[in-house]
Amino acid sequence: MQPSTMVWNLTIAYLISSFLRIDGNDSVPSYGVDVSFPMHSFDGVSTNYAWLPHNVDPENNPTPPEYVGVPVQHFSERQSFYEEYVQGCRDYWEEEGHYCDEFEQDRIHQLIDQPASVVNFTEFGYKKIQAPKQIFDLIKDFWDRNKDKDDAENWEVGTTVANYWESPSKHINVADDKNELGGQHLKGSIWNMSEAVIKEWTGLDLLPTSVYGIRVYQEGAVLATHVDRFPLISSAIINVDQDVDEEWPIEMIGRDGIARNVTMKPGEMILYESHSIPHGRPFPLKGRFYANIFVHFQPNPKNEHENILPPYILKDSVYAAHWQEEKKEYQNLQNDEFNQHLSHDAARNGDIETLLQIAQEDYEALHYQDANGWMPIHEGARGGHIGVLQMLVDHGADMNVPTNFGNGKSPLTLALENEQFEVAEFLRYLGAYESEHEL
Repeated sequence: MQPSTMVWNLTIAYLISSFLRIDGNDSVPSYGVDVSFPMHSFDGVSTNYAWLPHNVDPENNPTPPEYVGVPVQHFSERQSFYEEYVQGCRDYWEEEGHYCDEFEQDRIHQLIDQPASVVNFTEFGYKKIQAPKQIFDLIKDFWDRNKDKDDAENWEVGTTVANYWESPSKHINVADDKNELGGQHLKGSIWNMSEAVIKEWTGLDLLPTSVYGIRVYQEGAVLATHVDRFPLISSAIINVDQDVDEEWPIEMIGRDGIARNVTMKPGEMILYESHSIPHGRPFPLKGRFYANIFVHFQPNPKNEHENILPPYILKDSVYAAHWQEEKKEYQNLQNDEFNQHLSHDAARNGDIETLLQIAQEDYEALHYQDANGWMPIHEGARGGHIGVLQMLVDHGADMNVPTNFGNGKSPLTLALENEQFEVAEFLRYLGAYESEHEL
């Protein structure tokens, strides 16, 4: 769906300025990848500084071979900033610091390969709007009641997507019923109200995949440029609150390859194709805090089956090959139980005690996928065990996760098909959705 002329003119006013004040510079010419933060280069950012002779007077100074094809660097000290950034991660994780370098390699590979391997569902890939009042009021009420909590955000070993080693972030989880007004019902309401907005923008029938937040960035925070993992496809960032000394823009690399720094006020919302638009906040936050919530959807692949690519992956692309290889690996898992874990059997039989024991010994096994992409929550829904579902959701299970590796049926759909109506009512109370996937 094309944006109206009025909306697009507003979007232009928000986005297209190439002379925003960034990094102490009052006016910065247009730039693209590998200038503010490494995106396609494994060696870091460009050091092809604007003040070098071949950039100041190109007619009389030939470009040295090492700078041919390298973007002009308009910012100062970005390479040393990046080197210190990665070293901070290594120092934080000590003996496991090598994972920081591996994560950086994966981040850049993903930035190179993923945008070229996916379907784009909108013309421009992102736009800024005012968040609908009903959505913002709901989130703001939760924030006002819980913002003083000191819930540190947990990060996996070696993750470099944010500089938590220097500026720890907080995560005040809207889905946690220990937070005032929090719980699955709030999470479901945020999904429901956001879906209409993103559906109008993309024209897609959507399935919810994630609500994350509220994440609270603190002074000095940096968010490395990245694209989101699958199946985070059609997404929204809502600015909940902030206390800043100057704007902290999110840098978006558009389909034209130009970086645009988009500012946000509380109550504003950025819609973006997070699987294909590189985005980050590469300049440190100057202020006390900046609070955002992230809402993600994927296209509903109603007519998909296991041999067809998800609707967001291009045929014959690098990621199409990866997807097919992963499918083969799962299909080669041949045993009597379809590679099921004890947790599947316990959920199928309503054995909460065993599930609690598994949670203590191997937490991740509660979310293990068998060869058909079934998790314990699917077995619990099909078997009609409300207690199992509550236990699994309390331990982080996604109540809307489809079977068949994202292309199957949700727990609610399985409950309805197996006439487990009490389970279906319970899941709906939590905010669960039906799906139309093929098995």
